[in-house]
Amino acid sequence: MSKIRMNTEFRNKILNRYIESAETETTQEQQAFLQAREKVDELYPQAFRLATSVVENAYPQEDVQTCKSLKQKYGQPLDVVAKDKCFYFSYAKDELEEDEIYLNILILVFMVVWAIVIIVEVKQENNLLMLIKEKN
Repeated sequence: MSKIRMNTEFRNKILNRYIESAETETTQEQQAFLQAREKVDELYPQAFRLATSVVENAYPQEDVQTCKSLKQKYGQPLDVVAKDKCFYFSYAKDELEEDEIYLNILILVFMVVWAIVIIVEVKQENNLLMLIKEKN
């Protein structure tokens, strides 16, 4: 019995209909996205104030003024302070989740085993070198 194969046009037609129905379907995620998109303009100033306070705590104003004055005095070579608004923020968790704890333990065990393997290999190399020296 031979296989029945769909031609490319038929496959593309099915795919396009699926994509169309998937895009027009109303889901919880889509509703949450639309609500978040409406609120984002209200939350930008609040996030900017928070980011400003975090950056000002990390970089004292006296140090920033010193860098700015050196930049004005020496020009382009001291281009370390700029108003580019590029800062990386991360969230530091107080407590790790159970999966993260297991992953950290696994990584630690792997590193210890790897260190032991290297130590054994170095000892074997040293023993081999000593044997070679004794024979010569």
